Amino acid sequence: MVLIRHECGPASHWDWMLAPAECPRDPNAYALDSWRVAVPLHRMPPGDAVEIEQGPAHRVEYLSLESPRALSGDRGHVVPVARGWWRPASGVGWELRWDGQWTGQVTLSASPRGPTWRLLSAIRHQGP
Repeated sequence: MVLIRHECGPASHWDWMLAPAECPRDPNAYALDSWRVAVPLHRMPPGDAVEIEQGPAHRVEYLSLESPRALSGDRGHVVPVARGWWRPASGVGWELRWDGQWTGQVTLSASPRGPTWRLLSAIRHQGP
C-alpha cells in the first residue's frame, strides 16, 4: 500500500494505492487499485470520514517510488508520502498500518455521487 501526493495545480490530490494479495513483480504491470482522496489518509483520525473516488489501475512501480517524479504529458508530479500494508479486518473493511505512523481500520460505504465514489470512514483499531 502506498500514499502518493499528486501535485497538479488546483486539482492536486492524494492517490491511495493498494496492491492485491498476489501482486505481480513486473513494475510495469497495472495491478494497483487506486483511490483519489482529498485528505492525507495516513493522518486520518478515527471517527473521520471522507469521500474517495476510484481511479484507474496504477503500475506496481509506485510501491517502490522513493523520491518525487515529474509525470509525462504535463500532468504535474508525484511525491511519495507514506507506505504501509493492509489486510482485511474482522467484519467489514481493512486494517491499515502506515510506516508505523498510524494503525487503524477503515470501512467503505456507498456515496450518493455514484458507483465510483465511496465514503471512507476511519474507525478505532480493534485488537492487538
